[in-house]
Formats: sequence, structure tokens, C-alpha cells
Amino acid sequence: MFKKQSGLGVDRRAFLLGSGAALGVIAVAGLGVPKLALASGVDGMILQTVTGPLNAADVEKVMAHEHLYVDFHGPNADEYMDVNWSAALGASVNAAMELRGQGVNLMIEWGNIGVGRNVLLLRHVTRQTGLNIVCPTGIYKSLVPPAMADLSVSRVAEHFMRELTMGIDGTNIKAGFIKIAVSSDA
Repeated sequence: MFKKQSGLGVDRRAFLLGSGAALGVIAVAGLGVPKLALASGVDGMILQTVTGPLNAADVEKVMAHEHLYVDFHGPNADEYMDVNWSAALGASVNAAMELRGQGVNLMIEWGNIGVGRNVLLLRHVTRQTGLNIVCPTGIYKSLVPPAMADLSVSRVAEHFMRELTMGIDGTNIKAGFIKIAVSSDA
């Protein structure tokens, strides 16, 4: 779909611009994608968090690119997601409480498919701390789960749309945005 740029992989600018244009078309067509926040202000904008919609006007301070948990072993490794989840939850709650203590009430979590995303952990952190969290759908570089490795672009797009509109991993927790990371080795 996108031309390769001097053998270095996908032209990131073209990919991101093309993805944005596609989302714009989907949003205009009314296919259920959450409205994108534009530079026109926050009145009436809704952000999709792990516990449901949040009026953008209720946002006080934001941490715009954070990770509560990341697992770079990748979904093909035996060690992937093999952690002490009680300890991970405790550390995540402590970090969230520190942010809340500084007046932050929204965190944009960037951990997506392939890097250990755990939406139940994120929702639990929100419920314990009051820190609203927006999480993504999308795939991180070459860390593609085996079940998605052979999917067509349209099937991957359908998966992202389901996570945006219906929920992630069999839950009703919806993604708030799409994160796609590409590299020359992916």
C-alpha cells in the first residue's frame, strides 16, 4: 500500500498520513469510531478510557505517553507475560497514586498488542486510584502475536475496529486510539 523509501522500510510519514486519512473517512462515514480530538478546543469531546467515556473538559493534567507495564520479550517467547501480576499491579498503583498526588487525572498508556498490554490491570489501577487511563489498539513493530501473523491488512484493520468499538480481549474495555509502530526490520 505504501512505497518503500530507499530500502529502509515503510515511509513512516506516508503511513501515518494515510492511516489518519483512513480514520477520518471512517469517522465521517459514521462507522462508530470515537471522534478525534482536533485543535478546536475540548467542548463536547469525549475520550474513551478503560472505565468508559470521559469528557475532555474534565481533564486537569495529562501524562501523554506512559507505560505502566511493558514486556519486550514478545508474544512468541516462553517468558512473555510470565510475571508476578500482584507485584506489577502494586507498582502500577503506586505510580498512579504518585501522579494523582501531582494533580494528574489522565494518562495515555501506549502499550499495545505485542508488548504486554493488560487492560484488566489498567482498569484495576483506575478503579483503585481514580487515574483515568486511555489505552490503544495496534501492533508494535515486529512483535506480532502468532494468531495475527498471517492476517491480511483488512483483517488487522477489522481487529483494531473491534477493539475500538466493542472491547479488547473479550472485555468491554475499549481502546481509545490506534498506535502503530513500524521499523525497517518489521
